[in-house]
Amino acid sequence: MEWLDRFTIVMDCVSEATVDGIGISQLSRDSEISKSTLHRMLKNMVEKELVAQNEVTKNYYLGPRAMQWGSRFIQSQDPSEWLRTYCKDVAKVTGLYTYLSKYQANQVYCIYSYQPSNIRNNYFVRVGQQMPAHCSSSAKAILAYKSESEFIKMAGEEPYEVFTSHTIRDANALSDELQKVTKEQIAYCLEEMETGISAMSVPFFS
Repeated sequence: MEWLDRFTIVMDCVSEATVDGIGISQLSRDSEISKSTLHRMLKNMVEKELVAQNEVTKNYYLGPRAMQWGSRFIQSQDPSEWLRTYCKDVAKVTGLYTYLSKYQANQVYCIYSYQPSNIRNNYFVRVGQQMPAHCSSSAKAILAYKSESEFIKMAGEEPYEVFTSHTIRDANALSDELQKVTKEQIAYCLEEMETGISAMSVPFFS
């Protein structure tokens, strides 16, 4: 399997290079593979579109086939699994409570939450919690990109449940706010679910 080891090393070196690519001399030093061997390997890899070569600089960078493989790998994964890491990172940097929500069967549910250890408050959002479409930031971030028929299924029934004096109470007001969400790609809940608690959410497009 020596050829596979060399191939993996070369692909790692090329993928870790800057946007300008990597020259064969640097690639030889990083991979500890001779230039003569690299020339043969890279010629075949270029033919298979695993790497590409800049005609001016002669540097190598990832080819379209490698990018297709990476894209298919990402599409095959459940994004909620690796987004949890970012939830923790955001919480640790900001000191704020973070959570993930997912759309399923015309409803939005919290599927993950992370509370920094220095926060002692008990918030409304918890795993398994259904997020009201008319007033939660995460549901708004999802609802803004749904069709009119899906909007009706998710938030069409009035009167809306009122949690605080700031809660949106009718479909027209909600529709106006969702237009802002699609423009800014940020949704807000400004004390609409719980007095003194505000939230912001961004949509993730898989």
